[in-house]
Amino acid sequence: MYWLAAAADQLAPRPTHDLICAFGGLRGLGDPRGALRAARAALTDDGVFLWSTPHTEAGLVWQLAPETGFESVERVRVGDDVQRLFALRP
Repeated sequence: MYWLAAAADQLAPRPTHDLICAFGGLRGLGDPRGALRAARAALTDDGVFLWSTPHTEAGLVWQLAPETGFESVERVRVGDDVQRLFALRP
């Protein structure tokens, strides 16, 4: 097991990661669809993309996840209501 800190465009374009975490909003990404597609391509079939984003962008997560290859989107409830945490799965 190892940890890698990388931008979405630096992820291997093949399913090698069991867990990818992103802590930040969609608006900070130059190409949100491209970043989500890169994360999806890098996840194994049973992997999870754990994503924290401001509550104001939660609707975009529900919209973009299916468009970029994620079959399942689940909000993970945590104590902070300012940030939303989502688990996206292939």
